[in-house]
Amino acid sequence: MPKASRPKRSFNFIEQGKYMDQAERIRNRALKKEAQGVIKSEASEVKREEPILNLEGFGSPNVKDEMVIIKELQEELEQIPEVEWWDALILKGDEQNYGDQETKYEFDDDLWLYVEHPVPIPPANANNGQPAALPLMLTKEERKKLRRRIRNENQKDKRERILLGIDLPPPPKTKISNLYRVMTAEAVADPTQIEKEVKKQMDERVANHEARNHARMLTPLERKEKKINKLKNDREKDLICAVFRVRDLSHKLFKAKIDHTAQESYLTGAMVVYTSGSINLVIAEGGFKSIKKFKKLMLSRIDWANPPPSLETKSDAMGGESVSKGPNKCVLVWEGSVKLAKFDHFVIKTCPTEAMARKFLQNRCIPHFWEMAKNFPDPFEPAS
Repeated sequence: MPKASRPKRSFNFIEQGKYMDQAERIRNRALKKEAQGVIKSEASEVKREEPILNLEGFGSPNVKDEMVIIKELQEELEQIPEVEWWDALILKGDEQNYGDQETKYEFDDDLWLYVEHPVPIPPANANNGQPAALPLMLTKEERKKLRRRIRNENQKDKRERILLGIDLPPPPKTKISNLYRVMTAEAVADPTQIEKEVKKQMDERVANHEARNHARMLTPLERKEKKINKLKNDREKDLICAVFRVRDLSHKLFKAKIDHTAQESYLTGAMVVYTSGSINLVIAEGGFKSIKKFKKLMLSRIDWANPPPSLETKSDAMGGESVSKGPNKCVLVWEGSVKLAKFDHFVIKTCPTEAMARKFLQNRCIPHFWEMAKNFPDPFEPAS
């Protein structure tokens, strides 16, 4: 006998609206049952109050029809009340007055802290009623075609104005290569003089070109303002915070480089120098471009392991002993976007104790930065 094979099971997809139809049938059944109860109660009241009449086939005149009662119950369910029954338990005032539009709904003082009020966001077309047009992104070839078309249209308009006599035709653009083709008779009669005039015209065109470029060139003050505005706009788009940990920040040249770059890039933040330990924090807040430049300085440009020997030479000359904290290195502890800046400008804070450093960060509402740097693995300590 052949071995019985188990039939393959396939997907049994549920048709759209199946459970909605089931719910609608259950609701209609409940409404019909409730309507029948209302009809029975009204019929019993009519029997008690009115004398019995022989109206076979006509029913009781005071008993509502079943379909009418079902329709009234559906309308009651579809109406949205001013205050739901679960909200009426925690609102102040009389429950009967909640339907009045002038009544002010107030929560109890203990529950008011837990009520969230979302900020209303106006629609994109709230100003003129028209949807905002998205800018069309063109490829490089499309931009070249667009420039070529605009240039041709301008040249066509200029030629039409010359043909109508509105503008004077421009003088011929003579060069050494087309000298004999443009000025045939004059070039044959006195080629030396014509060549001097052509070279003079060429020099004038170059001078005019350079003058136009110089007129469009920004002054040093305008260039500086443009740079500042670009950095500020970049900061307004997305505020990024970067936290660095440095093992030793006692060298003055390191401090000066960090402070100068932060001021030049319009960064805010702080340099927390912990003189009694090996944890020094550098916090920088700014735009994407400023933070990128600052990260290059901290992680690549500064040679932390080989500082200049200026301080060591001075300490030896004074007869002092320099305290060594081991090999020096800078690591990026954390980087991310923040909502608000915690500093107004870049400051340098020297803290002899850890408590002072924690208090300084606690006043700025960022005490977790110290814990992050402290728990960050030191690259020079052996792994446990």
